[in-house]
Amino acid sequence: MAANLVRRYDAGEAHRLLGNSFAQYQADADVARQEHRIEGQSQKLLRLREDAECVLGDVLTYKAALDAERGVRAVRGGGSHIERTLASLKPGDILWIEGSGGHDRVVVLSVSNRKGGSVRVKVLNARRNVIQLGSKDFDDEPTVVAHIDLPVPFTPMKPKFQKAVSLELDRIVKRLPSSDGDNQRRSESNRNAVERHPVHGCPDRDSHLRALRDAEGVRREIEGLEKQIRSRTGSLVEHFDRILQMLEQWGHLDGWKLTERGERLVRIYHESDLAIAEALEEQLFDDLSAAELAGLASSFVYESRASGPDLSPWFPRRDIEQRADQLEDLTRSIARDEIALGLSVTRTPDSGFFALAHAWAAGDDLDHLLGDDDMPGGDFVRTIKQLVDLLRQISETDASCATTASEAADALHRGVVAVSGRGRIGDDESDAESGLESDLAASELQ
Repeated sequence: MAANLVRRYDAGEAHRLLGNSFAQYQADADVARQEHRIEGQSQKLLRLREDAECVLGDVLTYKAALDAERGVRAVRGGGSHIERTLASLKPGDILWIEGSGGHDRVVVLSVSNRKGGSVRVKVLNARRNVIQLGSKDFDDEPTVVAHIDLPVPFTPMKPKFQKAVSLELDRIVKRLPSSDGDNQRRSESNRNAVERHPVHGCPDRDSHLRALRDAEGVRREIEGLEKQIRSRTGSLVEHFDRILQMLEQWGHLDGWKLTERGERLVRIYHESDLAIAEALEEQLFDDLSAAELAGLASSFVYESRASGPDLSPWFPRRDIEQRADQLEDLTRSIARDEIALGLSVTRTPDSGFFALAHAWAAGDDLDHLLGDDDMPGGDFVRTIKQLVDLLRQISETDASCATTASEAADALHRGVVAVSGRGRIGDDESDAESGLESDLAASELQ
């Protein structure tokens, strides 16, 4: 229970405890495998970096010079890269593309994704030709040099539309600087930089470059694995912080301090602890007989199953039924906030066991309660024991109904229930808290 960590630790210690939780690592075997992989790849990375070193110069700067000299040619043959570029285009983009007659500028009319992941781009050139292009029509990645607004209505096959677009394209192109000369001069400069670099004359330069490329791949893999581990180990802390936010919204926390409500909350160890604590705050368990309290509280421990008996809710009085309805409304309000914060949702109370709990607390015999079509005896005993545990917690938590809750627990803890074992599941607060981290980890990793 998160409130117990707030009660016993400061914020930094609580987060450290969760972040280093052995239960988190134990529950996630993938982390161990990933850490083993990181260790091996880190050794490989050191070896590759040693192989990438050259006595003549810096291989990294030599590779940068090579990449600059190759320019956009580095993407040649990279169809998937060109596909992604084409998919990112928008109608009205002006492209600078390389054709057999030199460079040409075209306007994108539409972009369509085809079956199999291919992309087709419909363009219009200055000669008013509508052309369909795909990644295979490009040696290099197309470059967006400008953008225009296409005429409305959009009728790309009509001459009037094509004329308007081509005129606007021609107007924009005339204002764009010519890049041919600049590109040639830039290419020559980059080529000279490569040839002048000291590593260019090394007989092992290809081996150095290959080691450098492999090292970069290994480095990226290590970063990815470390990110996955941070995500896994951080999930418990993030989950804890969302629980704290939930508790603060419902008035159980004030910063890193438990409120009076929060002090009562830490005494309840149950999957619906917040709903039970709020029910106590709303005094929904007050002014009831022991049997009535047992029946009402049973909605938090009983949950009907499709394969089990159909137990219909029964209430001795209308005001008791109204309290059951209030419990459902309260739990739904809690669930809405839990959903908004991405937390596990508190289940809605189930009043199907009310009649059995009420009758057993009132002293009825088991043979009278359970018929052939009713709940199996083992399920009945198990549910009653859970109810006894909850009622004893309530008796130690809320003074206004402590006596009645204690009487209800004692009335239930008889016969086969008493013989089968103790009713209280967890008397030791430290035991309950020690299970918190593993419970949170398990719920987060499922």
